[in-house]
Amino acid sequence: MARLTTEQIQCIDDLLRMLQVEFLDIRYEMVDHIASELEAMEGDFKENLKVYFVMNKLSILQQNEIAKKAAKKKALKLYFKTMAEPMVIAVAVVMFTIVYYFAQYYMERFSLSLYGNYVLMVLIVPFAIVSWKNKKVSLLRSMVKIYSSLYIGNQIVMIVILFIENDAVIMLPQRISISFMAALMLVVMVSLYRCRKHYVGKYI
Repeated sequence: MARLTTEQIQCIDDLLRMLQVEFLDIRYEMVDHIASELEAMEGDFKENLKVYFVMNKLSILQQNEIAKKAAKKKALKLYFKTMAEPMVIAVAVVMFTIVYYFAQYYMERFSLSLYGNYVLMVLIVPFAIVSWKNKKVSLLRSMVKIYSSLYIGNQIVMIVILFIENDAVIMLPQRISISFMAALMLVVMVSLYRCRKHYVGKYI
C-alpha cells in the first residue's frame, strides 16, 4: 500500500480517540506505529484499518495503560530530580520560611486554616497558567496530579489536626503542614514549567 494520506492518518487518530486513548503524545506514537503497519499491507485501506482495530483492540488498550503508568513514573522521577537541585532546594526553603514566619507570628488558631487556604490558593494562580492545556499530554497531566495530591494531602492533615483540642499542640503541626506543602508545590511548578517547554509547539 502507498504512503497514507493526511485523511487516512486522521481516521486512525479518530479511532484511537474512540478507544479512549486521550493523551496526544501517546496517541501520536500509536498513530505512527499503526500507519507503518497499514502501509505494509496490501488491499483497501478502510478494510485493512477495520481488521487491524478488531484484531488489535485489546493490545492498543493495554499499550495505552502501560504508557500512562510510564508517564506517572517519569513525572515522579522528574519531580524528585528537580527537588534535589541546590537552587530549587534554596528557593523551597525560602518559601517554607516565609510561609511559616507569617503563620507563626501573625495568625491565631482560628484563622490559621484560612491562612493556609489563602497560601495554597495563591499558588494555584501561577500553577494554572503554567498547566494550561496540560491535560493533552500524559506526562504533564501526571505533574498536575502530583500538585493536586499535595493539596488534598494538606487538607486531610488540616482536618485531622482540628480534632486535637490542645491549642499548644495544634499550632505547630498546622504551621509546618502549610509551609511544607507550599514548598513542595513550588517544586511541582518548577518541574512542570521545565517539562512543559519540551512540549510547546509539538502537542500544546
